[in-house]
Amino acid sequence: MAFSLDAVWLAIVAAFPFVVLNFSALPVDDGDLWWTLALGRATWLAGALPPSDPLAYTPTPQPYLYAQWLAGLVLYGTYRLGGYELLIVLRAAIVAGVFALLYLGCRRAGAVPALAGICTILALPLVNPGLSLRPQILALLPFALYLDGTRLPAPPGSGRARLRAWLPLVMVFWANVHGSFLFGLGLVGIALVGRAAELARAGRPPVVPARSGTTLAAWSRAVPGRRTRLTELRLEPELRSLLWLLTLSALAPLLNPYGLGFLAYLRDYLSVNPGHGELGGMLTEWLPTRLDTPGGLAYFASLVVVGAAVLAAAWRSRRSPLSYGEALRLLVFGALGLRWIRGIVWWGLVAPAPLASALQRGLGRPPDTAPLRRSPANAVIVGLVGLVAVASLPWWRGDTDPTSGAIERSPVVEAVDAILADPPAGRPFHYIAWGPYLAWRGGPETRLFVDGRYEAYEPAVFAEYTRLSQGEPGWETTLARYGVGYLLLSRVGQAGLVAAAERSPYWQQTFSSADVVVFRRAPSGQREARSAS
Repeated sequence: MAFSLDAVWLAIVAAFPFVVLNFSALPVDDGDLWWTLALGRATWLAGALPPSDPLAYTPTPQPYLYAQWLAGLVLYGTYRLGGYELLIVLRAAIVAGVFALLYLGCRRAGAVPALAGICTILALPLVNPGLSLRPQILALLPFALYLDGTRLPAPPGSGRARLRAWLPLVMVFWANVHGSFLFGLGLVGIALVGRAAELARAGRPPVVPARSGTTLAAWSRAVPGRRTRLTELRLEPELRSLLWLLTLSALAPLLNPYGLGFLAYLRDYLSVNPGHGELGGMLTEWLPTRLDTPGGLAYFASLVVVGAAVLAAAWRSRRSPLSYGEALRLLVFGALGLRWIRGIVWWGLVAPAPLASALQRGLGRPPDTAPLRRSPANAVIVGLVGLVAVASLPWWRGDTDPTSGAIERSPVVEAVDAILADPPAGRPFHYIAWGPYLAWRGGPETRLFVDGRYEAYEPAVFAEYTRLSQGEPGWETTLARYGVGYLLLSRVGQAGLVAAAERSPYWQQTFSSADVVVFRRAPSGQREARSAS
């Protein structure tokens, strides 16, 4: 058995994130994971989409739309099948597949295997902020497929043309797992605009005669003085292919359980999350990117590196190394990465191929198209890389109970264990990042005041959450109105309420460790004793 150098680098770039992520425990404060699992469980147990929000006890917008239902079922089904370990492996496998596609994109851009591999691996710090195990992780592979399917022309009968034929079905999946499916439409639109610009630069018309093998000029000379009929013309093949893809991809999201009602969710998602004005900046991942924000340093460094590589390649070859479509992709997704921290991950997926292409040309080497020699030694290397990947699987590391290595060690886990060991009466009021974990561990009957689904709650709920967390006057009356019986609080994030609860005779502390503190309503006898003291 003999493999090429391509196989070696493909194995390396896929195995590298696979191994790293297999050793990354699930964070307790990643609310998106836990509310996705909790919603998936509710849907699974009911055998139908919930008619109302199964997690919230505070007011939510109506009608209730669970647009990311498929992500919940996929992640909860994975958990049922293989526990937390399989969830970890699922995330690692998805990212490994994405990085394999990024490497192939770098190779098709003309980079030699080593350069393509290095540029792909360097994307990990950019993509890393978006690798939490939540619905967005299921959107990375569809994004990479749309990117691969629209980056270069797709002649009829080619592998890329076959990929494009499947992309509308990919879009159906994408639209039912995460709202980022709009980026798929954006990628097709960018490719369409780029192709039109390329034709204009080359002086070629966007339409051609319907009869194949005939140019527009030759057809015009063959029928002088005859008025052109629209039925005798058609769009240039690549434009036509992209336009069909855009049309079918735009219709594909309508294949969802809510039909046109899905558009209401999309409106709320886009108006609440990116703006986050009424949420007082709670949505940190939608804040502008700075050097000190997660992924910020890698993002700005990548802008410098990509810009320098493109300028060097342009100077050396005396022309731009980027097509119009590639340049437009870099501009659009570079701007998204600057505007929102959450946009960095998409920039990280777009940047490797043009970077590799520019570096290849900047080094004075033509695009690499030569076939690679196969060697048994390469097969040995691929085998060793595969063994490392298998050895990284979490099943080799023992049991996964809530305090094991699959879930990161945290006082929050201990606090929730203490709450469940002696369940208090009433509803919880909690730190916003920890509520979803409590809901997941507490079971279907545990409902939350609020969580990270900002489009799923009325804005007034977030304002009330802020006032309560600050311990403003009237906090006990408000908690009583909601039937709150216990508090899972952060000493740092809810210092005002922690201090107020410590002073109040109506609450007793039952757990405290580091930043985490738990209170429950004090029995009447203890209240009287504390009041007297």
